[in-house]
Amino acid sequence: MNRRVKVVLVLVGLAVALAVGLAAIIETDEEAIERVTNSCRNAFLERDAEAILAHLTTDAVYVQRTREEPLSSEVKRRLEQDRRRVDNVSLSLREIEVDGDDARATWRVMVRLDRTEGFPMFRFDARVDYRREADGWKIRRAELASP
Repeated sequence: MNRRVKVVLVLVGLAVALAVGLAAIIETDEEAIERVTNSCRNAFLERDAEAILAHLTTDAVYVQRTREEPLSSEVKRRLEQDRRRVDNVSLSLREIEVDGDDARATWRVMVRLDRTEGFPMFRFDARVDYRREADGWKIRRAELASP
């Protein structure tokens, strides 16, 4: 094999390695949305309202049946109400659709309560809308849906 062929093969190998390496470190929209959602889950378990609110748009809303209110109010209410009851929250992504700077995901949420509360576990689906802002993906709407 002559020197020119070796140089070309090395350059092709480096280009492939660079492309694979970049793909591994570049976060997709779907991955970024999952990261934001999991950050909110972790902050909920740590009772850190400020960390959750950092992931919401300023006009984020919470919808349950016919009731709609600011999502920030619901977050604060839940953290106060569920102070000692929630033992763990598991999230499972069921579906995600990204359309430019908007996205919608459906999550299966499983909540495990402290056993002293009587009902140790319940689940529901949540539809969450996201909006890409200058500092990343933010939650703009959360709606309970039947499982």
